[in-house]
Amino acid sequence: MKKHIVFDFDGTLVDSAEVIVKVYNELAAKYKLKKLDRKEYQVIMSLPLRKRLKALEASIFRVFVIGKIGHEFKDRYKFYLESVNFFDGIIDVVRELKNKGYILSIITSNSELNINEYLNHQKINLFSHITSSKGLFGKDQAIKNYMREHKISNKELIYIGDEVRDIKACKRNNVEVIAVSWGLYNKEILFSEKPNYLIEDPREIIGIVKK
Repeated sequence: MKKHIVFDFDGTLVDSAEVIVKVYNELAAKYKLKKLDRKEYQVIMSLPLRKRLKALEASIFRVFVIGKIGHEFKDRYKFYLESVNFFDGIIDVVRELKNKGYILSIITSNSELNINEYLNHQKINLFSHITSSKGLFGKDQAIKNYMREHKISNKELIYIGDEVRDIKACKRNNVEVIAVSWGLYNKEILFSEKPNYLIEDPREIIGIVKK
């Protein structure tokens, strides 16, 4: 039985695609990486690391630069928080899940500071835990740490996200994952990664977690 429902933030709870691409391109100019439009970003950021670096016209030796961009990205993102909005219907679903007694959390590659600032501004107090994953491969470790800290098995947790790396991180931990098609990544890319569920409407979450 599922007790814990963990959400990604960007692309799952909030529509931040334009902000993400905008901030990436600001940093791409600074670090001499290839600038991307939204469609290119979708495709390239779903690639394995070596292929991603090649597509960004960066050598494998610049992986540390990519890591540095991650830190700067979070710092710049906070200046655009007012441009970010919840997806239609998602908060109603979150409230319903909370009322049903599920423990709701967020594991995100964004910063805890940004998430807390946004939720406080929106007066949303529905999530028990917010964790920022660290590094390029941080989500699978963050999920593993979450299960250990809460002393739960992989059968008691389900993760909801919009990215290829969300699906891969869950598979590494043998955790069920719901991929959402309303985020940054299109349905075809997500489907190719074989998530447990692929949904188009937030209301579908309610039926899945009851199984």
